[in-house]
Amino acid sequence: MVPQPHGRRGGHLQHSPARPPAASTGPGRARAALGDVADRHESLRTVFGEENGAIHQRVLPPGTLRPELHVVDCPDEERAAHVAAAMGRSFDLTRDSALWAGVFGTGDTRTLLLVLHHSAADGWSLRPLADDLGTAYAARRAGAAPDWVP
Repeated sequence: MVPQPHGRRGGHLQHSPARPPAASTGPGRARAALGDVADRHESLRTVFGEENGAIHQRVLPPGTLRPELHVVDCPDEERAAHVAAAMGRSFDLTRDSALWAGVFGTGDTRTLLLVLHHSAADGWSLRPLADDLGTAYAARRAGAAPDWVP
């Protein structure tokens, strides 16, 4: 978890795996894995609205709201600046998923950044979310959908 300034409204996870998503398999599998995770976690499909002065939440059905995956091909010396800029992004939870992902770099040297709104997860739920993303991505790399264990 990357620390954030007081008052920020999102959480950030940054990971540089040995074989990162989108490096040699293309962003399609990473997008599919993010969609799989959104389908599994209602908090990633929850949007907020206002009606008659009252704020309400609505959980959208699986398959209807997907986290954005932004891919930036950049040289290594520019990667940190792109990651820092992405960490400052905001969410419009009236229409967007509470999870945003970016892949920064080139070739086999890429950084995956997950930006997660605080409404979607807390300290206890980050590990299951990360585990589910790993499971989903491994399944997509193998050409299948994840076989979730409850």
